[in-house]
Amino acid sequence: MPAVPLPPFRPDRFGPAVHRVETPSYNQRTSELRDDWLRRLEQSTFLTIKYGLIDAEGALDRISSMERDWDSYGAEPPNANAVRASKEILEELAGALILPSTIVPSAEGGISIYFMTGHRTVYIESYNQGSQTLVMYDHNGNAEVLEIGRDISRADVAGRILTYLG
Repeated sequence: MPAVPLPPFRPDRFGPAVHRVETPSYNQRTSELRDDWLRRLEQSTFLTIKYGLIDAEGALDRISSMERDWDSYGAEPPNANAVRASKEILEELAGALILPSTIVPSAEGGISIYFMTGHRTVYIESYNQGSQTLVMYDHNGNAEVLEIGRDISRADVAGRILTYLG
């Protein structure tokens, strides 16, 4: 069946239908709606972060009860040091409105907290001995590894993650 040609679009046909509707009561109601929307958005962000932290703590609790050799290659389970360090960094990142994509046990003995967007990934590895590493990499093979506390301060981790993930 042949395509039926459409008449050309003529925006000038709609000119007379456009008129201003702003009145004092319209402007007041618009302002009230905007304020209500912003308040709800703030509440939504707060609840998203709060429930995200609850989910993250649940993941940490499940991971902390793993047995030795959990990966069948002899990996040590995460210990109390790794769990504590992970909880502390998650709380700090939540303050910057950053939630993890996933939390998994590390084959190195500890916990890995991943943050992913597009073609970039960041993870924080909390080792059983208490140290932490920030790892940033992309799909092109570019990587940067920083020891938290030595190469980067803990206070700068959130900013670095946000900058890298864009």
